[in-house]
Amino acid sequence: MSALPYNVRKQALLDCLKLRANHRYVLDGLLGSFTIPSVTQVIDPLLPYEAIPLEVRDEAMLRGTIVHKLTAAYDRGKYEKHAEEARAGGLDGYVQAWVAFKTTVEVSIQAIEQRVYHSKYRYAGTLDRLALVYGRPAVLEIKTGVLVPEHRLQTAAYLEAVNDGRTDDKVLDRYVVQLIKDGKFTLEQHKDKADWEAFKGALAIATWRMSLGH
Repeated sequence: MSALPYNVRKQALLDCLKLRANHRYVLDGLLGSFTIPSVTQVIDPLLPYEAIPLEVRDEAMLRGTIVHKLTAAYDRGKYEKHAEEARAGGLDGYVQAWVAFKTTVEVSIQAIEQRVYHSKYRYAGTLDRLALVYGRPAVLEIKTGVLVPEHRLQTAAYLEAVNDGRTDDKVLDRYVVQLIKDGKFTLEQHKDKADWEAFKGALAIATWRMSLGH
């Protein structure tokens, strides 16, 4: 009997992947449940959170979560249902920045908030967008705060997970788009191959900490 095609096997794994609290994923299968580190969980310890007051950090995280929801609603053609929420929260400028990005840059959204899993390195995550950017397939992450180098590890991890097991139609590029409250945006492309090596190092530490019960 021939092996199942890659796309069937990969989808079966994704169907078993469940998101739990604190950005942890659980892989529920016939052999039991296994906790899988998420991309966010791997990268968070590297971010300079200690320099940011807790209330400022919490506000920024809440803003990012809501803006992600609003931009997803826009891309799905359902933004009108959330427009008042955006205005009331003073977040409509971020949505305008997303619209400006989509109308200024040659971009075509292919998938929204897609869950991914790397079968070899055993991590998971949910990338913001798969898109064609300037005609090339790319992972695209949305940020509403300051851009930091650690975001490069995030996009590298998502690109490798998307391409895991693929022999063709591979995603080639990775970007972060920064949405600004005044309706403007910046687009940053990540190209350094060392980003993936750095993520694998951080993943090894995160996996080790999880084995200790942290």
